[in-house]
Amino acid sequence: MNGTQTLIAAATPAPPPRRPNRLLLGGLLAGPLFILAFLVEGAFRDGYDPMRHPVSSLALGPGGWIQIANFVVAGALTLAFAVGLRRSLRPGPGAAAGPALIAVWGVSLLGAGLFRTDPVSGYPAGTPAELDRPSWHGIVHDLLFSLPGFACFAAAMLVFAYAFARRHAPWWAIYSGLSGVAFLVLFSLASAGFAQDPRWVSTAGLLQRLSDENRCQPAAFVVLVDLGMGEDASAVTVEELGLADLLAVDRDGVAIRLGGDGGGRAGLVGLAHGFPFGIGRGRSVAFGSGGAGNRSTAPR
Repeated sequence: MNGTQTLIAAATPAPPPRRPNRLLLGGLLAGPLFILAFLVEGAFRDGYDPMRHPVSSLALGPGGWIQIANFVVAGALTLAFAVGLRRSLRPGPGAAAGPALIAVWGVSLLGAGLFRTDPVSGYPAGTPAELDRPSWHGIVHDLLFSLPGFACFAAAMLVFAYAFARRHAPWWAIYSGLSGVAFLVLFSLASAGFAQDPRWVSTAGLLQRLSDENRCQPAAFVVLVDLGMGEDASAVTVEELGLADLLAVDRDGVAIRLGGDGGGRAGLVGLAHGFPFGIGRGRSVAFGSGGAGNRSTAPR
């Protein structure tokens, strides 16, 4: 097909600008604030050895309320992030499971603050390396909140690694997947150390802190919103389709001129009097109000 044809269509109103989702800031702040708090607190706590003792032990003894507050604030920020992430993601891989797993992680942080752990590895001073009979609140802390929370956080990283891969973001997928695997390995070694395994007991605190660096992982999850999973990610520009040189719009009738060049782009030419048209990420251009005859494939 040669020559130039004209398509007349009604103007499509511009979509309203998307309001920023401030709930996502919770995930960006929770990890760094939590890590900063326990690093500073552990450095100045008498009898506490960050290389050997777990972060949860900072909730014991004088000044323990600081770590309790740290758990609660981090949990609340993480829950806010989970809600914001769920609202921002369109249906697709990880859009439901990922935020749900992050929400469980947030609840586990709240529970870890409300139910204190038992003494371990000789902290606070004068306590044994391991209690003969754990307290009820120590059991709740470990089995009801901490263990499920860590498992869900690791699962979330793996779920989002799959989501990144499906969204054609291989480097983010690798980063998220390796973070999840590293988290599981370091957490397992730290747990063995807290159980007084002689191979890891002297460095269990360090191993746990290395795994805690993954608490900053939600920053990567936010990238999903900008990689085609966000609620406004269905729009694609004319320039992206390579059609800018074929289109011209006037202010009154919104006349769209497409030059037929005999190639694939000539198939976009059509006629739809008085109906809006739009270009979507479904690799097609829709003309008219609907119907199979009004849709042509746009080359990508």
